[in-house]
Amino acid sequence: MARSRSAALAALLLAVPAGAAAQFRDTPMIVRLPLPIMDVLTGEFVAAGGDGLLVLHQTAPISAGLRPWHDLLAESVSPFPLSGASGQRYRSGYLAQNGADALADVARPISTGVAVVFGSDPGTELAYATTSPTYTDSVASFLHLLPTATSPSGRAPDVLVVPVDLSDIPRLIAVDFSAGAVPTLTDRVWSWSTPTTGIPTLVGWHEAFPVRVSDAARTAGIDDIAIGVFGGVLLFFHTSVPASADLSSVALSAPILVGGYWPGPSPPALQPPWLPATAAEQADALGVAALDVNLDGAVDLVFTNATAFSISPPEGSLLMVQGTGNPADFGDPALTPWRDLGRDPALGLVDPLIVRGLVVGGQPSFAVWDRALQEVVVVTPDAAAGGLRVWRAPAPGERAVDIRLADLVGSGAQDLVVTMSNPSSRDVVLVYPDLGDASPALAWASGSPGTPQRGMDLAMAVTASDPDGPAPTVDWIIGDPAGTPVAQGLGYTYPGSSLCGLPPPSLAVLVRATDELGVFTEISATLPVATPSPSISIASPSGRLVLPPGGAQATLQGTVALVCGATGTWGGNWPAGVTFTDEPPQGSTLLRTVSIPETAYPAILAGPVVATLSTSDPVPAPVTSVTLDLDATGLVDVRLESDRAVLAAGDVAILKAHVRSRIGVPLPLARVVDVLSGLAPVGSPRVSGASIVEERGGGAEVVVDALPAAPAEIEVDVPVASLGGPAASAVEVHSSGDYLLTRSASAARSAEPLGCGCGSSPGRGLALLALLALLRPRPRARRA
Repeated sequence: MARSRSAALAALLLAVPAGAAAQFRDTPMIVRLPLPIMDVLTGEFVAAGGDGLLVLHQTAPISAGLRPWHDLLAESVSPFPLSGASGQRYRSGYLAQNGADALADVARPISTGVAVVFGSDPGTELAYATTSPTYTDSVASFLHLLPTATSPSGRAPDVLVVPVDLSDIPRLIAVDFSAGAVPTLTDRVWSWSTPTTGIPTLVGWHEAFPVRVSDAARTAGIDDIAIGVFGGVLLFFHTSVPASADLSSVALSAPILVGGYWPGPSPPALQPPWLPATAAEQADALGVAALDVNLDGAVDLVFTNATAFSISPPEGSLLMVQGTGNPADFGDPALTPWRDLGRDPALGLVDPLIVRGLVVGGQPSFAVWDRALQEVVVVTPDAAAGGLRVWRAPAPGERAVDIRLADLVGSGAQDLVVTMSNPSSRDVVLVYPDLGDASPALAWASGSPGTPQRGMDLAMAVTASDPDGPAPTVDWIIGDPAGTPVAQGLGYTYPGSSLCGLPPPSLAVLVRATDELGVFTEISATLPVATPSPSISIASPSGRLVLPPGGAQATLQGTVALVCGATGTWGGNWPAGVTFTDEPPQGSTLLRTVSIPETAYPAILAGPVVATLSTSDPVPAPVTSVTLDLDATGLVDVRLESDRAVLAAGDVAILKAHVRSRIGVPLPLARVVDVLSGLAPVGSPRVSGASIVEERGGGAEVVVDALPAAPAEIEVDVPVASLGGPAASAVEVHSSGDYLLTRSASAARSAEPLGCGCGSSPGRGLALLALLALLRPRPRARRA
C-alpha cells in the first residue's frame, strides 16, 4: 500500500506543468530595517484599513516602530513597552479581548505565564500568571482553538498556545481572554502523564504552528497544533468539535510524535529508517504545514529538516509525511511513508530552511525558503491542473525567520511577506505585492546615472510612470539605502563638493518610485568616482611646437579639474633661457605661453622635451606629462650638386651637399644623411667647415662636430657609383636629438622632376635636391 502511494506521488510531481500560475509579483519590495535580530510582526496595529508592520528590537538600543499600511517606508515611533526580552519571540494575532476594535494584539511567554500588549492599549504590557508556569524560550502562538462564532468582530478569535517541557512530559498551556475592554484570563493546561521520550529541545525554542489534520478542525475551521521538534513534529489534534465557546470544551488527542529523535546505532546515528536517504541527517523541524499534497483526499504533513544556527549546517530537506486520513497514523512511519519533497523536479530545492502553511486564493498551500537558492517558493496543490502550482521568486538574505500573508500595500488582496534576519548587517522585510498591484515603471534616463568625477557635480535623471494611477513619487537616496531621501523628482544633481574624499569613495545611488497605494520600485547603482588626470596639448592647428629661425613662441593648454581646493602646477625639462607666462585659470583650462629664444634651440633639439601638469588638493595627484612634438624642419638649407649629369652603370660621381644653418648659434652633432636611389656610396666622404665625428651607412651619412652658426656653411662630398637605371639623391639633416632640421628626403624628392639638379629656396624651407638620372645609355664608339 505504501509503495503504491509513493509511486502515485512521484508521478504527480513529475507531471507538474512548467508554467505555474503566480499569485504575487516575483520582484520583492525591500523594507530595510535599522538593526539586526528584530521582531517583525504584521497586523492592524492602527485603524488604517489594512495591515502594517510593528518592528521591535529588544537589545540596545531598545526600540519599537510602526510601518503603516500603504506607507511601509514611513516609520513612526511606537509606544510599545519593550523590556529588553530576547529577540524574535513576540507574536501577533487577534484575541477575543475588545475584539470589536479589530486591532492586533502582541504576546510573549514569561516565566510565570504570558505578557500581552492589547491593541486597544498599545503602550501597556500586562503580565498574566497561568495555572502552570511557561517557558521563556518557547513562543506564545496565536491559534484558532475556538469556533469563529465567539468573536464579537466576526473575526476568528485567537487563543495563546505555549508548549512547555517537551523533552520529558509534553505540556501545552492555552490562554484565552474575555471579550470586554478589561480582559480576564482563562487558561487550560494539558499535561500527559505518560512520558514521551526522545523529543529533545535542540530546536532552540518550541513554537506551535496551526495545522488542520483532523475532521473536527476542518469541519469547524479551527486549528490543530503541530510543534516542530528535533527530528520531526509533535502533533495534537481535536478529537471533536468544541461544544462551547471556552477552553473547557476543547478535546485534544494525546501527543503524536511524527518521527522524532533516533539514537542509532543502525542505521547510522541520526539516520532513522524512515528518513529519506537524500536527507543528510536529523535536524530541527523549522515550521509545519498540513495540506493534501498528492491530491488523494488525505491531508499530508510538510515540514523542514534543517539547522538554522550552526556555522556549517548540513543541507536542509523538505519532508512530506503521507497521510491516511487518520491523524493518529502519522506516528507510525509504516503507515505514513516519508518523502524528500524538495528533491522532486517540481520544486527543485537545495537547502530549504523554513516552511509555513498558507491559504492562497482560498487553497491550502505552503511556502518554503531555500537558503542555497536564496528563493521563496509557494506551492499549491491544484486538482484541476492535475499537480502542483509552483511559484518562486528571489528572496536574498542570511536567514528567513517567517513567511506570512498580510495586506500591506496596494489592493485589498493579501501580499506575501518574508521576514529576513541578517545578523551580520540588519534585517529586511521582503514584500511581494499581489498581482492586482501594478508596480510603477522606473528607469534611468539616457546618459544616467553617468560617471561621477571627483569634485564635479553629477546630474542624474530617471523616467517614472504608474500603469494604474497618477505619476508616482520619486525619491533619491544617497549612501545608505535605508536612509532619508535627499530629494524628490525625476532629476537630481549630486554636489561635487561631496566627492572630495581621498581615496575617492564610490557613490551609491538608489531611486525609488512609490505609487499612491504604497507599491514601490527601486533602481540603484554603485558608481566608482573617477579622479580625472590633467591633459596637455599645444594650442596650434597642427598640434606641433614649431621652431622657426629667430626664436619661437607657443601656447600650452592644460585641462585639469580645479575642484576640492586643487591647484594646477606646470613643469617639465625645459632648458635654461626658456621663459613662461601663465594665464589665470579659465574654468578647468590652464594656459601657459612658452617663449624660446634661438640660444635655447641646441638644448631643446638635443633630446625629448617633456611638459608636465599636476594637481594638488592638497594631496599631490599623479603627474600628467606629454612629450612635445617639435617641428624644426625650417632651420637648415641644403643645396646639392654633382660633378656629372649623366652616369652609366658603374660610373662614379661626387655629390656635393652645401649645408647652411639659418640660426645664429651652432647646432652640435648634426647628422647629414644622403638618401640614395639607384646609387651606392664608394669611398669615404669629405667634409669642409666642420669635423667628422662619425661615419655611417658606408659613407652616405656623417655626424659632424657642429653645424656652424649662420651664415657659415659646411660642404659634404660623397662619392657615389651608378647602379644602372634611373638614379636620384636627396639630403636631410638631423639634430643631435634626431629632430629633422630639413624636410624629409623622401618628401623632398617627390616634389621634384626626375633628372634635374635643383634645390629649394630658403623661403620654402626644403632640403636641396639633386637628381642624377641615367636618361639614356652612354653612346658607344662607332666601328670604322
